[in-house]
Amino acid sequence: MGQSRFSDFLLQDKGVLFSFLYYTGILRACEVTVSQPAVHKAVVSQHSVTLPCQIKEPRCPGDFDTYWFRYLASGYEELDTAAHNSRFSSKKSAFNTTLKIKGLQIEDSGVYVCGIAFNDAAATGIGTTLVVREIVNSHRNRILIYLLAGILTCLLYVLYNCPVFTHYTLYSAAECVGA
Repeated sequence: MGQSRFSDFLLQDKGVLFSFLYYTGILRACEVTVSQPAVHKAVVSQHSVTLPCQIKEPRCPGDFDTYWFRYLASGYEELDTAAHNSRFSSKKSAFNTTLKIKGLQIEDSGVYVCGIAFNDAAATGIGTTLVVREIVNSHRNRILIYLLAGILTCLLYVLYNCPVFTHYTLYSAAECVGA
């Protein structure tokens, strides 16, 4: 009977101590803040892209769960990063998590929001705007422009010189006949 009273006192004492530490601000509640880059640009030829999400100063014990949401013009969806055949996969470390998108497409452009959940707290980032573009090889375009300019120059040369040559030929022939 004496032991149960002592353990009850210890439990009450821990509760009082926790309350004192919590309300004085010495022991802070579980808080989490998430940071994401505002914009990330990618090219389709990269085939994949990795979007970062950083957990700032977590004061929560234990492990966290990661959620990724994609906002498109047509609406939003929660991305299933656990599926084996999914184009989307998530990886996490101590205070970071990433979303990897494989088979990158122009249609993947949108806002990607990272969500972090601990047992007692959750937070989302402001979202990363992913801009996916298809860039054509600029070197190839430059060669094509030079080639077209050369062809156009030759065509203009022929068109200009053809009437001059015809006129000269007819004039020379008329002199020969008239002489």
